[in-house]
Amino acid sequence: MKIKPYYILPIVVFIGMAIFLFVGLGLNPRETAFPLYEQSPPDFALGPLHEEQPGLTDEDLLGDKTVILNFFASWCAPCREEHPYLMALSERDDISVYGIDYREVSREKAIAWLYRDGNPFALIGYDQDARVVMEWGLAGVPETFIVHNGKVIRRYQGPLNVPIMQHDLLPLLEALEK
Repeated sequence: MKIKPYYILPIVVFIGMAIFLFVGLGLNPRETAFPLYEQSPPDFALGPLHEEQPGLTDEDLLGDKTVILNFFASWCAPCREEHPYLMALSERDDISVYGIDYREVSREKAIAWLYRDGNPFALIGYDQDARVVMEWGLAGVPETFIVHNGKVIRRYQGPLNVPIMQHDLLPLLEALEK
């Protein structure tokens, strides 16, 4: 009895799909391809969220320093969860914490939130039209980037939390300080 090729084709396709899905299960969804890694930040200039602070430009991220750049919004629940971690980071003398407010419902709501819960950001850019968010390749908010000596060296998708702080971010900052 001769087996016809069209009987084998579904089995081969099934095995191929199973291998593809099995390999995909081993990938970390927080680790995506990131074209800005080890690159200079994209060019941008944003106006301020609040008149009392200047806006934010790519020039603010350059130089011999370490910057934590956080994309956030007051309507974002995970942004509120990570806020205490940003407040703690803002107290360090060896880094600067900057923020970009993304598609805010109103400036007043964002300002009120930062006034109530504390403002960890030395500079805040206001990205109402999401132009800068697209240039940085964000999947959503919050996202946090570490820029060291003018190069993007780390990306955190989603809110900062205890495991990220203890096992990655704080050890990284300590290593950069040396």
